[in-house]
Amino acid sequence: MRFLKLALSSIFVLCTYLFAFSQVVQKPTQVPGLIVVRMNDSQAKVDDLSELLLQFNVKYAKALFPMAEKPVREFKNGHKTIDLTRYIEIQLADDAQKSQCILALNKSGFVEYAEPRYIPELLYIPDDPQHSNQYYLQNVMAYDGWDIHKGDSATVIAIVDTGLDMDHEDLIYTIAYNYDDPIDGIDNDNDGFVDNFRGWDMGDNDNFPQNEMNEHGTLCAGMAAADSDNGLGVVGTGFDCSILPVKVQDEDSLLSRAYEGIIYAADQGADVINCSWGNTYFAQFEQDVVQYAAINRDALVVASAGNDHNDVNFYPASYDFVLSVAGTTSTDEKWTPENGNSSGGSSYGYFVDVAAPAIRIMTTSDGGDYRQAYAGTSFSGPIVAGVAGIVRSYYPQMSALQAIEHLKNSTDVIDTIPFNQEWKGLLGTGRINMLKALSEPIKPGLVFQNITIFDDRVDDYQNTRMVEITGDLFNYLRDASNVTIQANVLSNNASVITPTIDLGSVDSLQAVSVESGNLQLELDDPVAYDDKVIVELEITADDFSRIQYVVFYTRPSYRDISNGDMHLSVPSNGMFGFVDYSRQIGNGLNYLEFRDLFYDAAWVMGTSEDALLDAFRVDNSFSVLQTTQQEDHPLADEFVYGEFRAYNIEAAINLNVQQKVYAWNDLPNLFLIDLAFVNQNMVDLNDFYASLFVDWDLFKSSRNRIIWDDVKDFAYAEHTGDVNLFGGFKLLSDVPLKHYAMDQLVNGDGLVDLTNGLSSEEKFYCMTHTNHSAGATGDGSDIVQSFGFGPINLPTEDTVHIVLGMLVGQSFYEMQTAVDSLQARYALLYPDESGISISGNALIDCFPNPSNGMITVSIRQSGTQSGTLHIYNMYGGLVYQAEVISGEKLMLPLENGVYHMSFENNQVSIMRKLVISKP
Repeated sequence: MRFLKLALSSIFVLCTYLFAFSQVVQKPTQVPGLIVVRMNDSQAKVDDLSELLLQFNVKYAKALFPMAEKPVREFKNGHKTIDLTRYIEIQLADDAQKSQCILALNKSGFVEYAEPRYIPELLYIPDDPQHSNQYYLQNVMAYDGWDIHKGDSATVIAIVDTGLDMDHEDLIYTIAYNYDDPIDGIDNDNDGFVDNFRGWDMGDNDNFPQNEMNEHGTLCAGMAAADSDNGLGVVGTGFDCSILPVKVQDEDSLLSRAYEGIIYAADQGADVINCSWGNTYFAQFEQDVVQYAAINRDALVVASAGNDHNDVNFYPASYDFVLSVAGTTSTDEKWTPENGNSSGGSSYGYFVDVAAPAIRIMTTSDGGDYRQAYAGTSFSGPIVAGVAGIVRSYYPQMSALQAIEHLKNSTDVIDTIPFNQEWKGLLGTGRINMLKALSEPIKPGLVFQNITIFDDRVDDYQNTRMVEITGDLFNYLRDASNVTIQANVLSNNASVITPTIDLGSVDSLQAVSVESGNLQLELDDPVAYDDKVIVELEITADDFSRIQYVVFYTRPSYRDISNGDMHLSVPSNGMFGFVDYSRQIGNGLNYLEFRDLFYDAAWVMGTSEDALLDAFRVDNSFSVLQTTQQEDHPLADEFVYGEFRAYNIEAAINLNVQQKVYAWNDLPNLFLIDLAFVNQNMVDLNDFYASLFVDWDLFKSSRNRIIWDDVKDFAYAEHTGDVNLFGGFKLLSDVPLKHYAMDQLVNGDGLVDLTNGLSSEEKFYCMTHTNHSAGATGDGSDIVQSFGFGPINLPTEDTVHIVLGMLVGQSFYEMQTAVDSLQARYALLYPDESGISISGNALIDCFPNPSNGMITVSIRQSGTQSGTLHIYNMYGGLVYQAEVISGEKLMLPLENGVYHMSFENNQVSIMRKLVISKP
């Protein structure tokens, strides 16, 4: 059997995607010009990169953690330690050079990876500051827990956030002051931070982590460990624990040094680190930082699960070695827009570990005040961080990862609450309970990790439908006996071959392997495309029971295509870049080191607003028929073919859509997309429109604009900042073009408003009207375009053939050149369709043809006697360019072969074939 192996982290998660876009999509931004590098070995230094960096405008290149020391051990308790001496930070003066620099670094042989820095977002919804008491203390059983233990000031909870109101009456005496480094202008403790007596401001790189712009950090600090028994204000769940202020917000209000803040907190000995922020972008550097804190420094990292009311992976909460916290209400219901009277709701998913209250939390606020923090998993996190501080103080022998498992073991189950049935298994083990964590006996802590999935997807399951799951069952806590794993498939698309595995005993801090042949499934026949398989593993032992989930997708409907510089995932379900509009399946559109050039892209087609088939931010109307990839295609270096069905019996639409995508290594700026729409209905399909809706995200999504080029008749988006980045489309077929550009701003253009959801009426309006410009004022905006064609008539059993090009580049010249190359390649592939004047009916001749290299160009159109001649080889590569006048003789320095000529000026654009035949 030929199997494909999929390696997974502790729990493999690719989340579902059935949620609605009802507002502007929030997209992570990057720190301008900043690159983080992990060198490929601990001996590599900044100097090794000096020659490479000479070609870039570098402000500085330095060790990211200059005070770091190489770890003594490569592994600790079975987990790999992180060597911070290998990390380098490079700051470019010119942000436009960042992608080229990252590309050069990754190709240099000196680095393991180089990547940009992404900026996380805060996770709270400020609103409705009405008075309320601290109900959450009762919910998490804090009062009863404090009767057992109140923590101590030696236990430190780091608030990595926007800073604190340092003089707040309920915080000033709970700060973990560093008496080894008093404020005297000297680095007395030699830790690299001068006078870090009361924390550090990573954003501004000074010793005063005072909140200056956003009280978010002050709110979180009060929930975790506001001063206790002082007759003032509120009390945090951490009671007597101390707070380490770590400000990571910079002067531009961005959390630009969030992960450096985690490192600082870990190095300062924080027992718990709270992170009430994040985004949906995975970065290896960020995972490394979390691993360093948890493994090297034994810090318990707590992170909020997100406020998007969906199950999209959110980071750092979804990274390994993090305690991920979802949000609930006072009645232990999952926080939602309905029961929270809010615009957001707690995110959820199999990455969530525990839950805690998230709404209407009374806490400290700026100016020495108190207020109710309205809603957000920002507040669930520090509540749990305070409880974690108490637990770490009470059980000092527990490591951070052991404490995480103990906290998960001691929650109250909330899946059985009727309101929560929709999210059963997606809210962790339950709502946190301090009393149980301090009073119940220590149980085993069994976790199935290092998971790998084996299946036959590479051969489309022709050999076998069997799936094997392997991994290690690791025991973090007390010795376990009579250990079993009971497997059950919840998704009704597979059956378990071996439902029960008996593993005997697993000692504390030991693992037992679940090897090939132990845990096997059989997929239903036929195996569906993009079908989510949910495997529930009930792990039991004496005095222990835990449900864990393994989630994977079968038979992916997308294939990746590349020309060397561009990389695109091509699904066969009417979308581009990603199979799902939560962007969990697929790899997007990437160019050089620029990731995700568009947020999402999908086809919409139909004959009226009531007869649309749609895949753009709605439940997909299209069904996958097949998808294949061919690397040895005779006409292209890479080729992807897919079919999908567009069927709506009420609208009398029954189309088979056959999609081909071509890529050539000598044309690194374009893909050619060929679509055939086959009418399989018994009636003619009249006034049919189809349009590709694309949400461009060129570098900073808020600084994009869309422009129409009248000379070459194509639409393109461009980034308006210092980074030069372009993307666009060119329609090649002779059908009516429809192009509509939109700003993602409140009220939109008065006709189409993307911020409140894009209705069928608005989509059809875009498909049938023209607006060539968006983001035209100021620095641009977040933009979307609808690029398509119509109206056309499609007789029964007939086919309409449409060809267009997807283009990218780093200059307008590159985009224009890409259009020329696209035209030439189109002419080569479709000689019967090309050769038609794109603008006007001009004619161009050259003679003799075939030629020995000498030609005379003849232009026969009134007023059109001069222009630019381009000649392309049979692969679309430009080999000759000149300004020509009708009747002029040219000697072409060309080898024998078939070429394509393009003549153009501001009036016409024509292509012809040319054959060079020398004796």
